[in-house]
Amino acid sequence: MKKIFILFFTIFSSFLLYGCTNLNSLDSTPQPIHVGWIGPLSGDLADIGKGVQEAVLLSQSEFNKKTPDRKPKIKIFFEDTKCDGKLSTNAVQKLISQNKVIAIIGGGCSSETLAAGPIAQSHNVVMISPASTAPSISQLGNFIFRVVPSDSFRGKVAASFIFADLKKKHAAILYESSEYSNGIASAFSSTYQKFSGEITTQDSFLKEEKDFKTVLTKIKNSSAEVLFFSGYSDSALLLLRQAKEINLNIPIVGGDAFNDPLVIKNSLAEGVFFVTQRTAPINEKFQNSFLEFTNRESIPLFAAQGYDAANILFDKLQQTGPDPKKLQQALSTIKNYTGVSGEIGFDKNGDMVTSQYDIFVIKNGKPNLFLYKN
Repeated sequence: MKKIFILFFTIFSSFLLYGCTNLNSLDSTPQPIHVGWIGPLSGDLADIGKGVQEAVLLSQSEFNKKTPDRKPKIKIFFEDTKCDGKLSTNAVQKLISQNKVIAIIGGGCSSETLAAGPIAQSHNVVMISPASTAPSISQLGNFIFRVVPSDSFRGKVAASFIFADLKKKHAAILYESSEYSNGIASAFSSTYQKFSGEITTQDSFLKEEKDFKTVLTKIKNSSAEVLFFSGYSDSALLLLRQAKEINLNIPIVGGDAFNDPLVIKNSLAEGVFFVTQRTAPINEKFQNSFLEFTNRESIPLFAAQGYDAANILFDKLQQTGPDPKKLQQALSTIKNYTGVSGEIGFDKNGDMVTSQYDIFVIKNGKPNLFLYKN
């Protein structure tokens, strides 16, 4: 009798242990995959950073909703790096060491990506930027990608447009002292001079600069027939106001500093030209989803690229799992991904394979497409 009881107790205990183990396994869900994000959520470019953040959150929400419970979902850790290199360095170190991220979306500004990229590269952590355009990013390593083209393209297009279409042979250059603006200005200068154009003056300014009258007067007194400006929208408005005050009556050409609703609607911007990346026609599904998700009235600059960067990353993470090297290899094979911002493909440097640009002239508070010689 005692042997029967011991046998029964052993079988019963094993049944309970087996049952509890299986119940626990049914209730458990995979650990989420950790992804980091860096960009400006405060400071002068906070609106752009917040727009990109919202687009990434939309992508995360859509991805997690469609992902079965038995598969890992995405958890994002956000860091406000204010377009500052030092803050970006600290943020990426924290994301990698503390949050154990597999990949990072960002930076926003080129200064963020250039500071954080070498750290991510050394730890085999993929970075994919929705907005960093400095040419030198191409040299950071094979774990660094971006879904926007290098500024070397934009500078070359602007130089060709000014020389061939506006037929201006003497140009002044004014650019902000940053990786972003310096890259565009450098590409413009070298290309323009190859066309036999002459650079009459070339000056830089600090981000905090509020007084452009001295340098604008210098340009006015030179033989410049056109001003090429490279900077951000807050500086662009100051420049336009002060150019009018000193009666600087030459064409002004720039980049996305002028492709900002606040600038475009301002009467000071009348007649200004800007070079911007050609984007796909507005994706209605994305537009409706984004505006509903954010309660915004319009889609901010680089939000579409942020959405594409997140979608590409999350899709590949679903295929590779949290394996950094497999993830890098999967991303490097992308050649013709159709995103809401346009066609995306990566070369050996993680740069866009192709890039097309449009030139607009601002008239009556609206951007008008200018047909130029490609």
